[in-house]
Amino acid sequence: MSETKLAAPFSSPSVVRQSEEALLASFADIPTSSHYLIALSGGLDSAVLLRLVVPVLLKQGATVQAVHVHHGYSRNADTWARYCQTLCEQLNIECLIERVAVTSDGEGWEAAARQARYQAFQAHLPVGGVLLLAHHQDDQLETLVMRLRQSKNTMSLAGIPKCRRLGGGLLFRPWLNIRRRQLEDVAVLHAWDWVEDESNQDSRFTRNWVRHFLLPAMHDLDQSAEQKIVDLANAAGRLKSLTARLVKAVVFCAPESSAVLSSELLSCKRLPMLPLLQLSEEGQRLVMREWFELQHVRQPSASIFDRIWTELLTASVDASPMLRWGSTTLRRYENTLYLVEAAPDSLVLEPIELAIEALPQQVSFGRFCLHLACADKPEARSNDIDYLCLPEGLQCVRIAVRSGGEKLATDAGAGSTSLKKLFTLQKVPPWERSTRPLLWLGDRLAWVGVGLTGYEFSSDNLSDSCARVDGVSSRWLSVRMTINASP
Repeated sequence: MSETKLAAPFSSPSVVRQSEEALLASFADIPTSSHYLIALSGGLDSAVLLRLVVPVLLKQGATVQAVHVHHGYSRNADTWARYCQTLCEQLNIECLIERVAVTSDGEGWEAAARQARYQAFQAHLPVGGVLLLAHHQDDQLETLVMRLRQSKNTMSLAGIPKCRRLGGGLLFRPWLNIRRRQLEDVAVLHAWDWVEDESNQDSRFTRNWVRHFLLPAMHDLDQSAEQKIVDLANAAGRLKSLTARLVKAVVFCAPESSAVLSSELLSCKRLPMLPLLQLSEEGQRLVMREWFELQHVRQPSASIFDRIWTELLTASVDASPMLRWGSTTLRRYENTLYLVEAAPDSLVLEPIELAIEALPQQVSFGRFCLHLACADKPEARSNDIDYLCLPEGLQCVRIAVRSGGEKLATDAGAGSTSLKKLFTLQKVPPWERSTRPLLWLGDRLAWVGVGLTGYEFSSDNLSDSCARVDGVSSRWLSVRMTINASP
């Protein structure tokens, strides 16, 4: 349903003008991008954000789209989608309607719906794009009170982050310091309409109970309660920031004050134990909780979390213990902890053949991604890029997993070494070995991982099988392997 609010604003005209100025001023912090995606439910918050921010972004020459997630739980869902479509047409931007099926995994319907929404957002967010959401300070207060009730860890009290990575782009919330009443005043001033979700009045949902009963009761008892909650969140935010720097130091053994490697940190699914164990147990626990947060992993229960110290960190070096909660598994191999997302039992990685002339390409292969390109000559040595000399007349490259018995000679004069031994020497975790992409050039195994290139194809050896121009190979294949981002 759609409802126009015709009542007078709550505040005086001067306060309403100040509210509108504050809403517009917040846009100055929005990260620069050529592509913006706006989450649009059709409710007050997102409808006001859309109306105010779209002219600003279009004036900058950016591409702007809105995405409406159709959960299908209400008989009014189709009406809301049509409203969003009409609003976007009025603003001359595209509205993407994304229908999702919400399936709870034990965390409740609200959590499952939230996960479905963010998966939909990520699917439409291009690399380098920015997703804008209209969460405001009232949403922040509700989230913090809910987390207090649920006895979450201290750093969770930092609340909703203003900015974080989402897939290959960024998620940004410009209005976390804006109260909902300010949005209402501006909407009424302009006679803007929006849709009302009837489920927002259903107190069976925890957030609605907090919004309509708990927060008002707290305000009646202490009118400064809301500000005290905000102050607590700010203190938790400072602790979270310091702990993130500590995680960086542990993961990369980098100086704690280092300001680099943030993108690598966000994609790092492994945590070395030796620097972790140099911290006090309290420091270890802070690092573990923050590491889970950075990887967008659901926090384990207190009992499972405690088992990290009684089962994983204390296990013998040759043991391979593991803990599992939900779809996440925490494993130990050698002296490293790994976060492993559960793969479908039916996952079968079929071989892929790529024509040389079709390169460059990025090829997803299970949880890995291979970046392949042709080059006239090898560039300077890199820690994550290998160069393979392409045999003369080769038309395609094949990608496949191991089938058993594969061997590779990586040094001149040395015999072939089994893949099992190479993986052990490289400390490749056992659970990754059957899914790692391997490269064949013709019928010859040529590459099995970073730094593991067959000598006959290596830039250290220009064999007769390589095409040459003035003594230098004329065709090279650059190979880089990364981990696909989790939704």
